[in-house]
Amino acid sequence: MDLSPFTENVKPEIAEKVEEERARLMSGTFDVFYGPITDNEGNVRVKDGQSMTDDSLLNDFFWYVEGVVIDEAE
Repeated sequence: MDLSPFTENVKPEIAEKVEEERARLMSGTFDVFYGPITDNEGNVRVKDGQSMTDDSLLNDFFWYVEGVVIDEAE
């Protein structure tokens, strides 16, 4: 994983935080799919302290994460 260089519009403290999180992801000490993860209907999909498996990510991830709003008005 890599990122493009930041522009001058990115505040130094934001760039530093992004680099810290990137390092955590790269080291394997952080996984964005650790729970608790709740779907947009309030169902707990990943319990606290657990992580989604590769199989689950590929075959069972047919739901939206909490906070995603679906606008079907169009």
